[in-house]
Amino acid sequence: MTLEETLKKIRPCDPEQRYVFISYSSRDRETVWPDVLEFQNRGYNVWLDEKNLDKTKPSWKADAIKAVEDLCCALVVFYVSEHSLASEPCYNEMCATVGEEAVSMHYGEVPFVAVEVSPIGDITKFGEMIHKKLLASAMPKAEKAVAVKTVSHFIFKFFSSNNEKVRVRAKNDPDRILDYYEDILDVFPDSTLLAPQETAELPETPAAAPSEEPAPAASPEETGDGLSPEDANLLGDDYYYGRKGLPQDYARAAACYRSAADRGYSLAQFNLGYCYKNGKGVPRDLAAAARYYRMAADQGRLAAQYTLANCYYFGEGVPKDYAMAVRYYRMAADKGDADAQWALGNCYAFGRGVPQDYAAAVRYYEMSAQQGNPYGQDYLGDSYYDGRGVPQDYAMAVRYYRLSADNGNMWAQARLASCFEYGFGTPPDKAAAVKYYRMAADQGHAGAKEALIRLGAD
Repeated sequence: MTLEETLKKIRPCDPEQRYVFISYSSRDRETVWPDVLEFQNRGYNVWLDEKNLDKTKPSWKADAIKAVEDLCCALVVFYVSEHSLASEPCYNEMCATVGEEAVSMHYGEVPFVAVEVSPIGDITKFGEMIHKKLLASAMPKAEKAVAVKTVSHFIFKFFSSNNEKVRVRAKNDPDRILDYYEDILDVFPDSTLLAPQETAELPETPAAAPSEEPAPAASPEETGDGLSPEDANLLGDDYYYGRKGLPQDYARAAACYRSAADRGYSLAQFNLGYCYKNGKGVPRDLAAAARYYRMAADQGRLAAQYTLANCYYFGEGVPKDYAMAVRYYRMAADKGDADAQWALGNCYAFGRGVPQDYAAAVRYYEMSAQQGNPYGQDYLGDSYYDGRGVPQDYAMAVRYYRLSADNGNMWAQARLASCFEYGFGTPPDKAAAVKYYRMAADQGHAGAKEALIRLGAD
């Protein structure tokens, strides 16, 4: 089968279902495309740029990043070669699987598995070989600088010398049809298997029988209707937290918040939105939550502005709209909210709702970091580490990673530990590396746990 015939047989990914994202250099398609077809033939939902993106559009690289960050992305399979390790788009795709923004969408790090295109041996030495080849190449100086930096960052950030992330193709199977696929598919999540086309229809769920006795009507003292909006909101707080001798009763709390919210009290509108979002005292209803957040936000309630911005950013209760997210993030950021400043920095860094502007991203990360926000500090450290929006400066990266790490951010703890391990921006210090890897591992960071094993400190 020719390569073109293989591509024709590959089906587009269903982005509404959990899927495996394939990250690779287009120069390795002879290896990758047959693999993708085999994965699909075995029932898995697989994303391949050529089948899901219009590569004639200038935005396709950014669109690929969005696919990795998408809620349905369950695993990244990265094909390791001298081409992919020097590819900045591949590096950015990998970074998108472990960044705080992606983690917040997935409630955890998106795992990755690496597959070698050709035998690589020790991954660190393989990286050194690529580094030397790039330096000796006739590539334009600017492109060469980017490629050299990308290789170093790739190895440093994602791989250890014992290749523990790399799946090696079968040594005695040049056609790759024996244990090669089984070894890779062993890490594919079951959730990425597509259901058969024909499925039996599920029986309808019978409607719940109505209650025989209607609930007694609440008294004005329980709903706050006879109180001022401020006092009704306070009574809602007392019911919500079960204080001042009152029982904890979310339904009564929501009723009090509603009494004050319907009379225009912005704090109660925010509180009622929170109840709807979390199903406290009322049925969970994200659309109702966003509606009350907007009422409060448009009255200048800072917490509501930030929360409503998140609703628009993630499409919770409202259609996803980055421009509206930016609007409300900016309102909160301009009032000094450190979380909103960090989030607005992300919008500039990823070009969401605003033109991509790394310098603007850094300005907002700095605002957030100066207020002690661990995410602002961490992302500012990344900016210095990658040289985006500021000159590359590993020492400054270490400075901000340390601030964030000491504020309890496990991602910064792991990054700082790597800097100590490999001597980026600081002299190598195994004891310090172990210290911060352990902090991150204790919070569940998988890569930190692997690093402790590698360093013999588990």
